[in-house]
Amino acid sequence: MPGDLLKFPDVSKIFPQTEQQKVKPLQVQSLGDRPRVLLADDDPVHSLTVFHFLSQAGFEVVVAVTGTDAINELRKPGHPPVAILRAKLPGMSGLEICERMRDAAKDVYLIVYAEAPPAGEIVAGLEAGASLYLSNAVLPEVLLAYVKVGTRIMGRLQQEG
Repeated sequence: MPGDLLKFPDVSKIFPQTEQQKVKPLQVQSLGDRPRVLLADDDPVHSLTVFHFLSQAGFEVVVAVTGTDAINELRKPGHPPVAILRAKLPGMSGLEICERMRDAAKDVYLIVYAEAPPAGEIVAGLEAGASLYLSNAVLPEVLLAYVKVGTRIMGRLQQEG
């Protein structure tokens, strides 16, 4: 209804602050065998939108705001098999994360996105180890479909290994 205020979830629960005011990754409480996804984005509006959409689709979302926190999450045993990374993150870029995951031979389906990436940037990202490189203007339904593809692929790799 016009004039009504939209209510958003408490952002402090998604991006908790430490004593040093540094944002840390948050793993949302799992409700069972929900597939996990890492979302690394320093834009709170975009991150909240993607977080909400993936959560509503049944995914357990781990949120990181810096590239350093994202790679630390991906280095853990039992890390999320799919990661959605903003190309430019504070601390470490999404492309650096892709390179490190590739060099470490870690099995992670890496979806990188940027605002209107030129063809050369897309090619460089894919060569760095990204599984997919998108514009951040991708429709949520399309992003969800890509996440499901990544989850399927990673599930098959785990069964084979």
